[in-house]
This record gives sequence, structure tokens and C-alpha cells, in this order.
Amino acid sequence: GDDQREIPEVHSGHVYLCNGLDSGVVPDLFNHILFHEMVHFVDDESRVALAYNAADVVVVPSRVESFGLVAAEAQACGVPVTAFAGTGASDIVRHGDTGFLARDFSAEELAEGIAWAMALSPSERARIASAARRNVLARFSLPAVAEAHLALYREIAAEGR
Repeated sequence: GDDQREIPEVHSGHVYLCNGLDSGVVPDLFNHILFHEMVHFVDDESRVALAYNAADVVVVPSRVESFGLVAAEAQACGVPVTAFAGTGASDIVRHGDTGFLARDFSAEELAEGIAWAMALSPSERARIASAARRNVLARFSLPAVAEAHLALYREIAAEGR
């Protein structure tokens, strides 16, 4: 069955797009562009985690992002994220500590962030991976979110007295 499929070999220099693919429309579009053989689509959750873990950097070029789920998933896997400041990703990424936030929706700064992530030494990459995972777990794990909700409920209840 589908759950027994192997992950295709990860190739250096290839692009892997994950999640949010609307019934084959996006993959069909990429069949018509140059280098389409270097673009791979991954939509199975277990395979998405493997793709994140194989990545040197995850780029979130969204101009509108309410939460930054892709950034959170990538950082949970210890992958630096390059994204735009002022989007939901800036709630996840800590500039210079867990990734890179480009200002003013600047494509040039986004490219700088990608270059920054690609140039990380092994020790810098390990430091960022550890900080990224710690950050996501401390702020967005089920126990952390449950405790934040309980604290909010306690605060609201105390104000009502």
C-alpha cells in the first residue's frame, strides 16, 4: 500500500515542496517549467518530516501567513527557516537564533537569508537546530499550549471575581 512506499532518494540541489498541494494543480504547473525534473512534491505527513530533515534550509516566502505552521514544522525538525518578518513566521523564527527574517518583503533579503543558512558551519547549524527545536517545543508543544490556555483561563476567572 501507500504507507509502504519508500522515500525517493534526496538529491542535492533539488527542491522539495510539501503540503498544501491542491489536487495535483501545482505539480501540473511545474511540469511546464524549466528544471521541472528537480522539483519534487511530498504530501504524505511521514514523508514531509523526512523532507524537512533532509533540508539545509526551509524557505517560507509567504507574504500572508497567520501562524507559520511550515516554519514551526521545519524548526521542530531542527531546520533553519528563512521567511519574511511581519508574517506568522515571525512568531516562530527568532532572527539569527533559529533562522532569518527578511524585512519589507524584500526578495534580495530573502535571498540573503537563504545564503546565510547555506553558509552555516556544522557547529553553527547544530546550534541553530538545537535552538529551533527547543523554541518550538517550549512554545508550541501540546503541554506548553495547554498550560498557556490554563493560565489564560485562570487570569480571566480571577478578573471576574
